[in-house]
Amino acid sequence: LDLTTFWKELDAVGIDMYRSMASANQPIPTDPKALVALLRQRTDSFATQMDTALTQISLTLGLEKLVIFKELGCRSVEKGFIDPFGYAGSGAVNTLHQAAAYQALFSSFWEPRWPWFRGFNFWDISVDPGRAGGRDDGFSPVGKPETEAVLKKYW
Repeated sequence: LDLTTFWKELDAVGIDMYRSMASANQPIPTDPKALVALLRQRTDSFATQMDTALTQISLTLGLEKLVIFKELGCRSVEKGFIDPFGYAGSGAVNTLHQAAAYQALFSSFWEPRWPWFRGFNFWDISVDPGRAGGRDDGFSPVGKPETEAVLKKYW
């Protein structure tokens, strides 16, 4: 099976989205709007890269594919948007940083209404009350008012 045949057989493309939205040595704004603007520099770039790649594939193969982010996540810790694939680790709880990361991603992928974009699936939306709320440093947005507000804005 060659890649062209494989691509043509796909109904949609599923992507895990755990790319860093800032650099470790970069100054991080404390103002939420400024933080979202900083993170959007990367997330806008990711969205544009995705659009360019999908356009090139479409022009080459003569067909378009939909994209679903089948996993998206960011821990609710200080600078959790840097290396968000880090499942475990330390860090001070910071739900504002988690909310800013999700706002940047929604602003870059959802708001432009890219014709190929079909949505996000979140990693680890916990139903365990011990893994939710303002003290939880995990991925779940449950019980974190700032993060929940971002999600409710789009759903």
